[in-house]
Amino acid sequence: MSGEKYGGPPLALNVGASFNAPVFNGWALDASVDAMYHSKGRKGLKLEGTAIPDRTVVNVAASLYQQDGPWSVGLTCTNCFNEVYVVLISPKPLQKINPGINSDMGASIMPPRLVTLSLTYNFD
Repeated sequence: MSGEKYGGPPLALNVGASFNAPVFNGWALDASVDAMYHSKGRKGLKLEGTAIPDRTVVNVAASLYQQDGPWSVGLTCTNCFNEVYVVLISPKPLQKINPGINSDMGASIMPPRLVTLSLTYNFD
């Protein structure tokens, strides 16, 4: 109703690729990568300092598995370049906002890089 646009960033791009191929003697490699770009978001509630900065987040996963066997080993990396990014900046809930008076702000920051190594045995 105010004429201000609401919602996510003006531009969001998601790109991904996967690869699966035998590598040696009954073992195969399954790998994937994805990248997500979000351009700078709009400021919320017409408050300075609440615009969401742009960000690019990359995730990678690889698994070496037995084609006819129960074993696999995998490595997964989320937020591989350890991008520190915010998805929401806003005043504290239920806080009175007065013009000319600074108010406290809150932000939702996404998790840092996470690398996971897995060893799996399938009981089928």
